[in-house]
Amino acid sequence: MSKTDMSGGLETCLVVSHYNAWPTDQLLALLDQTKEIPAGVPFRTRVVVNQAVDKRLELPPRHSDVEVFHRPNTGYNIGAWEYGWRQGEPFSFYLFLQEECIILKDDWMKAYLDAASETGVGLVGESMTPPISWKAGRLETMPICRFLLGRPVDSGATRKTRFFQLAQSLGVDPGEDGAHLQSLILGTRREVLTKIDGFLDWPVEYFDAVCAEVMISKAVETAGWKVRQLGWMPFSVVSHPQWKQHPLMALVGKVAWRIPVDIRFASYLVVCALRARTLRAGTKLLDLWSARTTSVSPRLVDSRGDAGRSGPTPPRIAGVKESPVQNEIALGS
Repeated sequence: MSKTDMSGGLETCLVVSHYNAWPTDQLLALLDQTKEIPAGVPFRTRVVVNQAVDKRLELPPRHSDVEVFHRPNTGYNIGAWEYGWRQGEPFSFYLFLQEECIILKDDWMKAYLDAASETGVGLVGESMTPPISWKAGRLETMPICRFLLGRPVDSGATRKTRFFQLAQSLGVDPGEDGAHLQSLILGTRREVLTKIDGFLDWPVEYFDAVCAEVMISKAVETAGWKVRQLGWMPFSVVSHPQWKQHPLMALVGKVAWRIPVDIRFASYLVVCALRARTLRAGTKLLDLWSARTTSVSPRLVDSRGDAGRSGPTPPRIAGVKESPVQNEIALGS
C-alpha cells in the first residue's frame, strides 16, 4: 500500500467523535496529543460533532487545520464515524477514536496502519471481547441465571433474538461466538469500509448501539477479513477511561475463557449459591444482634435516655447491607 495514495500525499485520516453536550476539554486534550506525540506517519484530522444541543464547535487557532463536520445526534460515536469517513477527500486508512481517548505511545498511527495492512486483516482495535459462544451465551437467558444476575427474566432472550434478526437482515454471519472489537478505538482501510457499506448509524437506544458495535466486526469477518486486537494486552497504544481493569485481571480473564463453558457455568452457579447463603447467614446474625441490643437492661440506659452497649460494635459482614429488608431487596434485584 503506497504512502502517497490520496489526499495530497496523505494516506491516513483520524476521525474523532465529539458529543457537544459535553465540554470540549477532552476533545482538545486529545487533539493536542495528536500534535505533540509523534504519529509515525502524516495524517489529516476530522472531528464529527453529534449535535445534542444547538451550538457549533469552535476550535482554537492551534487546531485550525482540523476539519469539523456537524450532524444530528444519532448513532452515538459509531454514527459520527460513519458520517466522518464519507466526507471530504478520500483516504486509504482511517483511525476512529472517541474524544475521551488518550494516546499512550509514539508512532501510534503507524502501529494501526501497519497492523491493518497485514495480509488478511480487515479491522484493528484496542480491545477484543471474550469469545463466548452463542450457544453458551444462551445460558444467560435461562430464567434462573437471569434471576441470579438480577436482570429481567425475558430481556436476554429478546435482545439476542433482535440481534440475530438484524444480522440476518443485513446478510451478516454472526459466527460461532460473540467476540468483537469494542467500538472505542478502531482502525480500518477504505476498501473494507466500502465492502461492508460502512457502519450502522441509526441506533438511538443503547442496546441497538451494542448491536451496531458487534455488527462491525461480524460484517468484516463475513466479508472475508480477520479482526484483531492491536496488542497482546488491551489498550496498549491508545487508552480510554472505560478501561480500568488491572493487567493481572486481564491475564486471569484470558486464561478463564479457555476453560470449557460447562465447567465455568457450573462454577458460576456454585458461587451464586454460596453468595446467597452468605447473605442469608449474615441477615440472621444481624437479626440476632438487633434482638440482643433492643432488649437492654434498664440499668444500662444513661441519663440521655440512649441505650448503652455492654459490648463492642458488631463487625460488618462482607456483602451484607444494613438491614434485613435491604438484603431481601438485594437478593431479589
